[in-house]
Amino acid sequence: MVKKYFEYYNKSNWGALPYGEECAAVFFALKHFKPTGLTGMVIGSQTPWVEAMALYHGAAKVITAEYAPLTVQHPQLDYVHPIEMVKNWQK
Repeated sequence: MVKKYFEYYNKSNWGALPYGEECAAVFFALKHFKPTGLTGMVIGSQTPWVEAMALYHGAAKVITAEYAPLTVQHPQLDYVHPIEMVKNWQK
């Protein structure tokens, strides 16, 4: 899925993304304020378009906090349920 999003970004195909033109704003913000080598967190995400954008712009890892269970299939992405995140906030 991440690779598919990368293809959209390479072609500036914003219409294929979940939020269309709004995705472009996030894309260019990450392009300007690069997350290179950093770990980021996305709060609430059913589709990993923001996560993919962060990786596209050099993030080392992205953690998604979401109530609905997610199947993560990328080595640089991780998932945490918000309740588990609160229980383990010191880790």
